[in-house]
Amino acid sequence: MKYRTSTLLLLGLLWLLPHRVHAQAGYELGGQAGAAFRLGFAARGISAGNALSAVSQGDGLSYYNPALVPFQSQPTALLATGFLPFDRNLNYVSYVQHLKPSGGFSVALINAGASSIQGRDLEGEPTENYNTSENEFLFSFGTKLRDDFSVGVSAKILYFSL
Repeated sequence: MKYRTSTLLLLGLLWLLPHRVHAQAGYELGGQAGAAFRLGFAARGISAGNALSAVSQGDGLSYYNPALVPFQSQPTALLATGFLPFDRNLNYVSYVQHLKPSGGFSVALINAGASSIQGRDLEGEPTENYNTSENEFLFSFGTKLRDDFSVGVSAKILYFSL
């Protein structure tokens, strides 16, 4: 009897649960500055779903976690480009270098844009083609305070043109 009561109680709670969960209610990130940069960069970042904040070796780390920059053992340059549907593109260029004794820096340029956007007037007639471009300039610096602890900071400049 006790088992049956517990089971019914659990099923009742599970039945109520979907009525209380609202995934991303009030989600308003679309349309804000840098919205195009939430996709991810390079094959590694996109394939991992931008979950690279704890990966200490590799490319493109300064965007995800600037405190990992001092762990780069050798200078690394990365160039990635993506040709997306509907005349869109996503480009990423970065350079990371270790600084002795315990620091590191990185510079990066990220570009996302679309071309051949057809403009129309109030009557729906074609007017001219537009191009849009979002750019992010990134400078990151990090330093190791101990072998297992580091801090980092990034400065980002966002530039949008239509």
